Amino acid sequence: MNAMEFAQFLRNVPRLLGAINHRDTMQELAPIVEDSVDDNFQRQADVTGSTWPPRKDNLPHPLLIKTGRMKDAATGGPGQYKRAERKGLKLGIKPDDVPYARIHQYGSSRIPQRQYFYLHGSDRAKLRKRFMELTRVKVLRAFGREP
Repeated sequence: MNAMEFAQFLRNVPRLLGAINHRDTMQELAPIVEDSVDDNFQRQADVTGSTWPPRKDNLPHPLLIKTGRMKDAATGGPGQYKRAERKGLKLGIKPDDVPYARIHQYGSSRIPQRQYFYLHGSDRAKLRKRFMELTRVKVLRAFGREP
């Protein structure tokens, strides 16, 4: 490859990478995110590592897990919104199914914020590693190489 061909190759890199469809990859990454959110209910800490504010009552159930409905929706069960796309993954809780989920995530004037829906720092590296494993073959093929 001469200098002109290499320059043309470099100009094509964004187009080649942009054409890759990652929908199946995103679908496969969803359980990593769901497991991380599930662990957040056990950790009872927000994205910064600060523990959730304590409850004001003496009920016996763990914080944010009275019926389990919100936790189930946040971790892949009924009430979850999941959409794998070409370039990303959208996960959330359907507000009509679990209307109080947003209040707990962001807080209100009467209910303290208790963030539970986030990717924990320790899981970010795991997600990146798995993404690279799953996309390596796609990237090589986009550049006309066989794995």
